[in-house]
Amino acid sequence: MKKTIFIICMVICLLIGISYADPYEVKGDINGDKRIGLEEAVYALQAVAGVQVGKPGNKSETEPNDSMGEANQIGIGYSNSIINATISSKDDIDYYKFNANSNCTYVIETYDILANTSNQATGLYLYDANGIELANDQSGANGTNNANACVTHTFSVAGTYYIRVSRDYYISSWTGYYSLRILPKHDENGAGWDTENGYEPNDKLALANHIEIGLDKAQTHQLNPKSSNFVNSGSDRDWYYFNAESGRTYVIETFDILANASNNATGIYLYDESGIELANDMSGDNGTNNANARITHTFSRSGVYYILVLEDYYIKWTGTYSLRILPKHDEPGASWNPGNDYEPNDVLVLANYIEVGLNKAQTHQLDPKSSDYVNKGSDHDWYYFNAVADSTYVIETFDTQSDNATGLYLYDPNGIELANDMSGDNGTGNVNARITHTFSRMGTYYILVLKDYYSTWAGTYSFRVVKQ
Repeated sequence: MKKTIFIICMVICLLIGISYADPYEVKGDINGDKRIGLEEAVYALQAVAGVQVGKPGNKSETEPNDSMGEANQIGIGYSNSIINATISSKDDIDYYKFNANSNCTYVIETYDILANTSNQATGLYLYDANGIELANDQSGANGTNNANACVTHTFSVAGTYYIRVSRDYYISSWTGYYSLRILPKHDENGAGWDTENGYEPNDKLALANHIEIGLDKAQTHQLNPKSSNFVNSGSDRDWYYFNAESGRTYVIETFDILANASNNATGIYLYDESGIELANDMSGDNGTNNANARITHTFSRSGVYYILVLEDYYIKWTGTYSLRILPKHDEPGASWNPGNDYEPNDVLVLANYIEVGLNKAQTHQLDPKSSDYVNKGSDHDWYYFNAVADSTYVIETFDTQSDNATGLYLYDPNGIELANDMSGDNGTGNVNARITHTFSRMGTYYILVLKDYYSTWAGTYSFRVVKQ
């Protein structure tokens, strides 16, 4: 409260012409001159409104900077932003210069521009030392979350480069304050994120957060709504990168998203290192049990790959989600949660192992379609076993305490269905669903247990594979 009162006093002092005061704290004195200037007043007004533009203590714009020869120097990195710079008239242009390293990628963007009715503000242009334009976002079309204009560029030659900031190309009336930053690619020197703000900014592939592979390496983050505080062209996007190995299969999924009326939340997209899309689940159609959006993909090459998480393609969802990358059941790092019935095993490649034998039966739980989490289906339990060529096996669920309980499906190593008892019609005695099949080839085969095709059953079942 004391700080808020002081900030209001700072603004009043400026308005009535008083130009000197001791800042409440060093962070409030943007220029370090112990004077209440325009920049301090703007910051104070934003603080009262609960909107922080830039970070006090970062460098401020110095006029004149209307030409390349007068360009302000700007450092590279999250902590080297130019804040509270000004486009003061429709003809005002601001130049900045920076030193780029060869073969490095940088994201250059204006950000934290207070919202206006047109949702337009700045244009951004990138030049080499000879004044040749390399890239632009002349109408601020590329910014999302709190960013307005944005350019991503890879520099083949080290040297000094220039940025021009001006009003949006298509409007003539905007003037105001903006911040500017140059952010290195996620794997390059100086890369950094705001650890107190969900590791933002990660709205571009080049700014992706790192995620490791494994059940215990899941991360939880927030998708923020399209900001009404700042000029931007889209809602929050979260990019991640991971290292995949050639020939391996991974399941990528968002999960544990609290239920909502639409039963929709996230979309996920998978990209290679060149930014080419490999797969997607844009509307979270593939998730079951506690999973929302899901992609299963086998990687033909080792390397860095990217995941984009954003709102469901068909709705404007915002909220908290978790993300994980899970290896195939027979590959390094594969694991399950023994405290939760060895979940997750809702996909063929995450199947649990079952040994063949009358005394090797397992007992598990089929959970009902979750009302706690966003998903598109009830629990699926996958298993795999090794069959011998020219041998017959009996696969069955039993002790279900219901005649309409489980369905049973058999698949070959390529995921092609070989047989089913989808509504548990074949069982006798205490057996519910049953498949008897003779295998012509030796190999790994898969079994899917889920609810009876015609019922909504959920509960405990036992399961076995017996060689005749």
